[in-house]
Amino acid sequence: MNGGSYVAYSDWQYRGSDASFHYFSHYHNRDNILLRRSVRIPRSVASLGFSEHPVAQGNEWVLLDHADTAHVYFANYPAGAK
Repeated sequence: MNGGSYVAYSDWQYRGSDASFHYFSHYHNRDNILLRRSVRIPRSVASLGFSEHPVAQGNEWVLLDHADTAHVYFANYPAGAK
């Protein structure tokens, strides 16, 4: 933003789920610029440690808890961040 700052609470923001995928925004910093990429992960390889909701019903910050070669696990971000 011109003359302002945008702060991502974590690298991952959960955007919702449908019958096939979980949708996220992934944030990363390159050359002091915050970049965002849309990511969809098949339900079969992702586990959510929080309640899911339909896409476009709000975003919430989450943490990538851990990943292995076959699965990724997401957890709630600490209370207070929305």
